Amino acid sequence: MAITLEKISKQAGYLYKMKLEGGESGIKNIVQWVHIIEDNDVGNFLHGSELVFTTGINCDSDEWILDFIQKMHQNGACGVVINIGRYIKTIPTIALQFCDLNKIPIFSVPWETKLVDITRDFCRKIVQSEQVEENIVSVFKDIIFEAKDSSSYIPSLERKGFHENGNYTVIAIYNVLEGQNASVDPNLKFYVEKIANRIGDLSVTFTYDKNRLVVLSEYSIEGINSFIDELTRQYLIGQGDFRIGVSSTETGVDSIAKSFRRAYKTLALCIKKNEKVMYYDKLGIYKVLLESSDYFILNQYYNDVLKPLENYDIENNTNFMEFVKTYLDNNGSVQSVAEKMFVHRNTVNYQLNKVQKITGLDLTELDVKLGFKLCLYIKDII
Repeated sequence: MAITLEKISKQAGYLYKMKLEGGESGIKNIVQWVHIIEDNDVGNFLHGSELVFTTGINCDSDEWILDFIQKMHQNGACGVVINIGRYIKTIPTIALQFCDLNKIPIFSVPWETKLVDITRDFCRKIVQSEQVEENIVSVFKDIIFEAKDSSSYIPSLERKGFHENGNYTVIAIYNVLEGQNASVDPNLKFYVEKIANRIGDLSVTFTYDKNRLVVLSEYSIEGINSFIDELTRQYLIGQGDFRIGVSSTETGVDSIAKSFRRAYKTLALCIKKNEKVMYYDKLGIYKVLLESSDYFILNQYYNDVLKPLENYDIENNTNFMEFVKTYLDNNGSVQSVAEKMFVHRNTVNYQLNKVQKITGLDLTELDVKLGFKLCLYIKDII
């Protein structure tokens, strides 16, 4: 829900004769504030994502203009507005080429436009956008966590483009590094909003526990994949050890709470299995287990079947659990297991007999194989 250059400048052409001169491919850059700068050397006062205005009072050449834009870009400005007239007559071609290449929107406004009017208007829009975002976040939190009737929220969501029968996907992000917290990472929030706005039009992000949650509306499978790929490439790599759980895409506002639960459970499984990203739709048998409303039954079944073997390994420093996994992964082929473990076939048969003595179950029987395999899945989620 962050405001972009495209949105904030929508009426600026009519009101202030503001014209986009170059860098159009960056028009969906997020704007966090506006700033008037006249000195090339004070760009380091920017926090990032500011729209920078200048009259060019210190301009003495085309090189000065290019240098100014380059330094604003280096310090994270989302775009530049040049006040054309007294000090800068035209924006040089070399500056426009730099903006096109680096996706920096550059605008012109005529000298008669008072910068105080346009900057005040833009600041007001930014504040209003933040207030709208807070309201939308509050609505989504109520739907997800308070289990309230979503119908009462439909009008306010519809006004902001979130349709009652729209398609929604929830993504949960967690940093597993000790001392790191995805919910209080401002840079993560910025990149989530930046990339989501570039790929689609409707998204909202907020925090839950130590997780960063993202709700995407009307994103295709390709769009969801692009969002995760770009977020990983632009920010997550090198900034921590992040895990991502992605829900299925469901229709209707009343499905968002279910999508959250699925994303959250998928994230937990992702962490347990030490994967970077897991999609609910690709979980296979795990989907059946994760949808169980009674984990006590799953835990009890695991204790009945596989827990004796797990306890035996702990007490005797053996590795029968790993043997069972290898045996099942190789479809119960004694020869394949022997080759995999670099042992004789007789050793494999001995271990099968030992497993039967410990558990009372014959692993060569189909039903037992199924039960053991199911327990290995259960172990990943309990």
